[in-house]
Amino acid sequence: MYAGYPSGKRLAEILVENLTLKEKESIDTNIPLPDLAEEFYRLKGSNKNSLLQILNETFLKKADSKETHERLAIIPHFRTVITTNYDSLFEDSYGPGAQKIYKTTHIPYINNKKTQIFKVHGDLNEPESIIITKSDYNNFFKDNEDNSTFWSVIRERLATNAVLFLGYNLEDPNVSVIFDRITEALGENRKECFLVAPNLPQHKVNNLVKKGIHYIDSTAEVLISELLLHLKEHIISDIESGKTSADTFRHFLANIDLLPDLKADSNSYKVTSLKGTKEEIHGTANFTCKNEKDFITELNDFAQGRKFGTFEIPEDKLLNADFWYGGVKFPNSEGVLKLEFKSNPKLESKIDVRFDDNFEFSDIPIKLYGSPSLIEIHLELDNAEVIVNVNLETMPEIKVNLNYKHKEICKNVKSEIELFTFLKNLSEGKEFTVFSESGESITKAFPKSIQLLE
Repeated sequence: MYAGYPSGKRLAEILVENLTLKEKESIDTNIPLPDLAEEFYRLKGSNKNSLLQILNETFLKKADSKETHERLAIIPHFRTVITTNYDSLFEDSYGPGAQKIYKTTHIPYINNKKTQIFKVHGDLNEPESIIITKSDYNNFFKDNEDNSTFWSVIRERLATNAVLFLGYNLEDPNVSVIFDRITEALGENRKECFLVAPNLPQHKVNNLVKKGIHYIDSTAEVLISELLLHLKEHIISDIESGKTSADTFRHFLANIDLLPDLKADSNSYKVTSLKGTKEEIHGTANFTCKNEKDFITELNDFAQGRKFGTFEIPEDKLLNADFWYGGVKFPNSEGVLKLEFKSNPKLESKIDVRFDDNFEFSDIPIKLYGSPSLIEIHLELDNAEVIVNVNLETMPEIKVNLNYKHKEICKNVKSEIELFTFLKNLSEGKEFTVFSESGESITKAFPKSIQLLE
C-alpha cells in the first residue's frame, strides 16, 4: 500500500465503482473480494476482460515508491518470496537476481542460485494465470495434477523454512489452508513463524499464539529498515561465528557495493578486509587513545593536514576502536595491534624538469598532497625521495622547504650524478621549468638553501 496500490478492501471498492447503478442494486457489495469478483464477472456476461482491465489499470501503473522492496532485495537470507499480490514490485526490485514463478511449468526450471518469487495469484502478463474470483480459487484448489505439483513446492518451502508474514493477515484461503495443514502435520517440529502487522486486535494476537506464530507489532517498512541496519552491524560476526554461509555473506555485501576478503580454516571464516566496488565508499573509525600530549599533537597535525604521509597509532597507545565501512561494522577491536593511516594524494602524475643550462630530469613520478595549511610535493626519484613543503600558514609570505631522503642502495653512478646535480641546482636557487603530462608548464625558482647545498 505504501507504493500506491490498493488493499484487498480498496480493490473491492474499485470493482463496485466500476458497476452501473442497476448492477450495484442486484448484488451485495459488502461480500469478501473473491465473492464480489465472482459477481462482477457474472454481471459482465461471464467475461473476464473487464475484470482484467481494472487489474491492469490498478496494478501496472508506476509505483509511488519501491523503497521497502528494494531494501528487502538487498537481504539474500530470504531465498523464497510467496506473494498474493498482482503488482510487479518484487520482480522489479530484485531484477535479474530473482526468478518469477506462477505456474507449474516454471517448476522444473527453478534456479536455486536466485531468489524465487512465487506469485500464487498469478501474473498480469499472463491473464489466464490470474486468481481473483471464487471460481478461480475453487478451480485452483481442485486436486488436479498440475496444481498439486505447484502447491507441493509451496508446502515444502513453508514446511522447511522459518516463515515471515509481512503485510498479511493469514486470512487468505490460498495460504491459510496450506499453512494450517502443515501446522497440523508437523506440530512442534514446524519451523518458527513470525507475523508483522501494526496494532493487531488482541483476539487476533491470541489466535496467532494458538497457531504458534510470534507476533511483531510493527510495519513491514520499519521492520525491513531495522533488519537491514542490524545485518550491516552484525554480518561480519555472523560469518565468523558460522551463523550465515559464505555465499549469503558475499551476496549481501555485493548488494551494498562491498567486496570481502575471507580467510578460511577447517571450522570457520575470518574477514581480513573489505573493499568498495564503486569509486567512493565512506567509512568511519571511532577510537580512543591515551592522552599523551606529544602524541596527541602529532595526531592532530596529521588529521588537520599539517603533516602528510603515514601515521601510526601503536597498540600501547590504543585503548579501544570500532570501524564501519560502507555501513558495515567490523565486530570488535580485540586483537587490533595498531591503526595505520595514510594520506590520500590530491594528484598522482609524472613531470619533466628542465633547468636553464638544459639539464633535464624526465618522467619523475610525483604525488601532490594538500590542505589549507600545507602543500607537499613528493618526487619519487630512482635513488631518493624529494619532498617540497609549501607552508600556507605564513601567508602572504610563502615558506618553501626542500628535503630529500636517499634510498638504501644506489642504482648506478650515472643516476647518482643526476640526482645530486638536480638537488644542487634546486638548492642554488636556479630557475627551472616543470612540464606536466597534460602539456602545461610553469617556470619557478626556489629560494637558495645553504643548508641543503652543504
